[in-house]
Amino acid sequence: MIARKFTASLRRMLILALGLFFALSVAYPLHAQSGAQPTSSSGHVRSVLSETDQYRMSAPVVKLRNRSTAIQKHLVDARTATEEATARLSSVEDRLARLDDQIAAMRAQSEADSARDEQRILASVEDEKNKILAAAEAEIQSATTLARREIQKYAAELAVEQAARKLVVTAETDRLLVESFAHKLGEGSNN
Repeated sequence: MIARKFTASLRRMLILALGLFFALSVAYPLHAQSGAQPTSSSGHVRSVLSETDQYRMSAPVVKLRNRSTAIQKHLVDARTATEEATARLSSVEDRLARLDDQIAAMRAQSEADSARDEQRILASVEDEKNKILAAAEAEIQSATTLARREIQKYAAELAVEQAARKLVVTAETDRLLVESFAHKLGEGSNN
């Protein structure tokens, strides 16, 4: 952390020094061209001018100037890359923030769907239960009706059987029944 701060402050100082150097190297020739002459003699101005020109054109100064230009270009490129990276990071952070919202929305939607499905299943189960109960009641009713008929049939057979056991018709009883029937027929025809 300290090394980064030191490196950053060193870079700033280097950039300021280079900027000052370029400003002076541009300003001095302009001053010299404007006709401003120092208080010394004209020959001295030419020698200073030529010394300055020689100094500015010297290989180390040109190399330093080229290096300064390259550094400035790299700084501009780095600044541009940093801005682009910051923009991309901001975009990613925005998407991540929206992702949390999207996940929460999906979770809420899933819970709502689950609740609807549960209600639908419960309604379906209740409907199926009612159908089963109705079918069972109809089956019970049908079985009850059949059982009643069977019981009535059985009771009728038992009654006939019991009556047949109790009713013993002898020849004398048979004759009396026939006479009684005939007598009733005869009275019916007289009226």
